[in-house]
Amino acid sequence: MARAAGAGRISPSELEGPAAVRQYRERFRPSKELAAPLANVAVFLVCADTEEKAQALRAATDLMLLRFGKSERGTFPTTGEVAAYQFTAENQAHLAFNRNRVVSGTPG
Repeated sequence: MARAAGAGRISPSELEGPAAVRQYRERFRPSKELAAPLANVAVFLVCADTEEKAQALRAATDLMLLRFGKSERGTFPTTGEVAAYQFTAENQAHLAFNRNRVVSGTPG
């Protein structure tokens, strides 16, 4: 059975979240493979045993998402890479946008 999924949280577009699902449902046409539209939800989640560690992981996630936005792929950034990265004003705008895309904190 064929299925498709968008990755708007990884590579955001102008049409995200509820608007993208609404458009998909409006344009969906049943087929023998799929009688009704299906949607899934995913989030970036950062969790650590202390707030300090969570913030460090969040900063690395921010850099990873910034790289994704530039179509750069690689390993998850180290704390050293994050500390050494020179964030531009344009980068800061992307970081602000990404604040709503990631949930971070401690389990308690």
